[in-house]
Amino acid sequence: MGIGLFMTIMTIYYYMSNDPIPQKSDVLYRILLDAGNPDTVDDSDQSIPRQITYIDATNLIAEQPDAKQAVMYGATGVVNPDSTTLKPMEAPVRATTYRFFDLFDVPFEYGASWDRSADESALPVVVISKSLNEKLFGGTDSLGRSIEVSAVSFQIVGVLQDWTMLPKAYDLNTGPFDPPAEIFVPFTKAVEMNLPRRGNTNCWKPVPTNEYSDFLNSECVWIQSWVELRTTEAYDRYSSFLTGYIEEQKLLGRFERPNRSRLFPLTDWLVFREAVPPIVFALLASSFMFLLVCQCNTLSLLMAKLLSNAREIGIRRALGASRTAAFFQIGVEAFVIGVLGSVLGLLFTLVGLEAMTYLLRDEENIEQFFRLDTPLILMGVAIAIVSTLIVALYPMFRASYIAVASQLRASA
Repeated sequence: MGIGLFMTIMTIYYYMSNDPIPQKSDVLYRILLDAGNPDTVDDSDQSIPRQITYIDATNLIAEQPDAKQAVMYGATGVVNPDSTTLKPMEAPVRATTYRFFDLFDVPFEYGASWDRSADESALPVVVISKSLNEKLFGGTDSLGRSIEVSAVSFQIVGVLQDWTMLPKAYDLNTGPFDPPAEIFVPFTKAVEMNLPRRGNTNCWKPVPTNEYSDFLNSECVWIQSWVELRTTEAYDRYSSFLTGYIEEQKLLGRFERPNRSRLFPLTDWLVFREAVPPIVFALLASSFMFLLVCQCNTLSLLMAKLLSNAREIGIRRALGASRTAAFFQIGVEAFVIGVLGSVLGLLFTLVGLEAMTYLLRDEENIEQFFRLDTPLILMGVAIAIVSTLIVALYPMFRASYIAVASQLRASA
């Protein structure tokens, strides 16, 4: 039971703390610009805005057109199917620039991303998910066909394969474990359409009017920005560019606080934003303590078995068995207990994961966290056997030092 509970929580933690893109997580950086409230006295990283403004997003793309970077935000659109059997449906949208798909190694079933000209001209082109393609077109090659999103006709240029990034590092604001968007449109086109934003929008000072253009030119932060920097030289060049950019903006009356812009490596960004909720760490610690209690019980049982078999061990020693033989007798018994414990523990783990799946059945994408793979199975077996052998060390030493003479007198 101790193994079962611990491995159930460990499985959840394992997937939640997963490196979502290990082949390049060390070269992807989240861009943070400190365009926050100058009256704030907090100088820690926690006071830096988590996102950037529309002004800065468009400037970064315009001033570094050849950099492998992307800006984006979550939105919502209404898809009007060209079908009498399907009703209009609301779908999550990711408004982004064409480099997004290269940055995060997004796989395509058909076609590819749009190009830079589509971003610059706000062309109505779209990349859709495999699931949406199956709903609308039965999974066939739909390149060149059109779909209507929020009353605008878009031409399909790409269809994704099944793709999920866990955690969803590129945008933690809409939920680190939410499923990806079903529709991807050029950032400029989404802004032009004023698609409803899906995520956090924070403003440290009021927007002058309710006009959309005033909102775009405000200090409200609502856009995520990422860049790929593969070498130290590339990192230094981009850092220098950001420093120079901030100095230019200061001359325009912006960035009134000291320069604390940051390039966060992807894995550091996940830690900084606590992609794994603290409650998961607490549950993992609690389950580990329960496992220790269970192993203390195992120690008590091994000691009781040793005391009941002390006479047998004494006779074996008198007949010529060595201390090492007595030591390993208990060790073999502990190993067998560990193996059996791991098998039963993994069965309890499967039951626990099924229970968690049932309890959280209304949560999207949750099944990703509740499955055992080979590394987790091997981890469970190793923990069960090693922990049992560790608690068995004391009974093993006691067995090797049993007094032979006293046991023989007792048997006589």
